[in-house]
Amino acid sequence: ALLDVGVYPIALASMLFGEPSQIVSAAELGETGVDEQNGLLFSYPEGQIAVMSSALRTTTPTEATIMGTDGMIRISSPWWRSQEFTLIRSGQDKTPEVFNVPMKGNGYSHEADEVGRCMRAGELESSIMSLDETRSIMQMMDSIRAQWGLVYPSEVV
Repeated sequence: ALLDVGVYPIALASMLFGEPSQIVSAAELGETGVDEQNGLLFSYPEGQIAVMSSALRTTTPTEATIMGTDGMIRISSPWWRSQEFTLIRSGQDKTPEVFNVPMKGNGYSHEADEVGRCMRAGELESSIMSLDETRSIMQMMDSIRAQWGLVYPSEVV
């Protein structure tokens, strides 16, 4: 679950907050040793907290909610290819504002477009998702797997 669908909420948290200062996690490993579901709690140096989960065998919400002191943004399900998000402000006027963004392709087209742009420009990496950020996300997932004692056969020396 972590390496399949879990990378997406981790990448979103990384884009919003950067690298966490602490990671706490739990997982249910199936009979084959695969992580079937997990829960993740990241905390950040400036006080932000990201709560995430991913699963293969259970149905989980596929929406994202970003909450702050001035309100929140709710990205409709499934958040990675949603056409709609809602801004709900704190305070007197709590009337939700709904924003519609036309979806292009199946939701992954933006990734392919960025790869194409980088290739045409002769760039070796994207400024949107740099190699350093990609490595950081992989290191986070390795750290999470280490908490579970989950080692893949290719990693055994």
